[in-house]
Amino acid sequence: MVLLNSDTEVATGWLDRLAAHGTRDPGIGTATPFSTNATICSYPRTLVDNAMPEGETTASLDAAFAAANPGHCVEIPTAVGFCMYVTRACLDAVGLFDAARYGAGYGEEVDFCMRAARAGFRNVLAADVFVRHEGEVSFGNTGADRRVRAQAIVDELYPEFQPRVREFIARDPLAELRQRADRARARRSPLARLMGFLRG
Repeated sequence: MVLLNSDTEVATGWLDRLAAHGTRDPGIGTATPFSTNATICSYPRTLVDNAMPEGETTASLDAAFAAANPGHCVEIPTAVGFCMYVTRACLDAVGLFDAARYGAGYGEEVDFCMRAARAGFRNVLAADVFVRHEGEVSFGNTGADRRVRAQAIVDELYPEFQPRVREFIARDPLAELRQRADRARARRSPLARLMGFLRG
């Protein structure tokens, strides 16, 4: 199953690569791609809402990540709900999102991922996929209030969540994967092509 926000843009082959992580490793419960606006999975800078890098498109960035990080994934504290792949095994074991507790949006994906982790599943970043996310479109001006309410519920139910997130941010295990994509983009820049032509 894939949850995909309406304010996203995808490129050819994104879903096959995203789903392949769960196929290769039955211990994976959820997979999230890199994106412009995806908190811990954001690119080019983490934890911020990034503009699309100049000269890039969703397709060109997705191609850069696919080339730079083929088949690579890294465990993350939680999936990010803008684009969240859930394996059938995880869904069957953990159950559905808790819509009664969280309402129409925010918090339910973290709740699901924490239940998945407690059941022995891994939440991962799929480092070979990029999906553009505009952000703050689905709920308009009500998003901030929804986030605050949802976070309070998550913190009460899962006291381990915030320490895991803080430790993850301090370690930043996605840095090398972002840098690989940077290098892939640099290799196809006009200057890099010119230098290759001159060397050849």
